[in-house]
Amino acid sequence: MDEAEVHTQKICPKCGKPMVLRTVKSGSNAGHEFWGCSSFPKCRCILD
Repeated sequence: MDEAEVHTQKICPKCGKPMVLRTVKSGSNAGHEFWGCSSFPKCRCILD
């Protein structure tokens, strides 16, 4: 995966895995950051 991921102490509320800070690459929200589960695509939980 070419996307830079920043690991943190945030934990996914659905599966308990660490969350990673990701950046939207396309669409109307391009450039914005969000927290996504590190076990994607198995778990698709995101936090703003």
